[in-house]
Amino acid sequence: MTDTSQIPPAPVVTPADEGGVPVWLPLAAMLIALLFAAFIATRICPTLSALVSPPEPVLPPGAVLQSHESKGTEDSWLYKTTLGGCEVAQFYEKAFGVCIYDPSAGCGSAKNAMPGVVPNQIAECSGNQAIAQYHIAWRAYITSQNDASGETIFRVYREVG
Repeated sequence: MTDTSQIPPAPVVTPADEGGVPVWLPLAAMLIALLFAAFIATRICPTLSALVSPPEPVLPPGAVLQSHESKGTEDSWLYKTTLGGCEVAQFYEKAFGVCIYDPSAGCGSAKNAMPGVVPNQIAECSGNQAIAQYHIAWRAYITSQNDASGETIFRVYREVG
């Protein structure tokens, strides 16, 4: 048998004597990483949402979709409504900011007049919208019908760039 009286007792180690990493340091590093990720997400998410699902056009009440076309970064929608052409043009002037009226339509001011190039054209409206670093150009062409229905037809274009 061995004599254990010669073996010194094991020293008591306290947490202050350990040479490890303090508990608060990994927590602080995780908090900094989370804040950095949130900062990057606020920059990237609006851009991704504009590319994946760009906004739909604003529409006057009672607009009914007739057709939709998509070509690259440009989309167009054809709508029909029972509202008058001047009402639709005024709606888009408020929504987009600028409308150029056909003088024969009788609903625009003389300073925003264009010659009657397209038959039955009432107005041409346009505006821009910014989402993150992308700009969306909106255009609306409003025309009236010459039949008994008296409906207004308008086409809205959206170009993302």
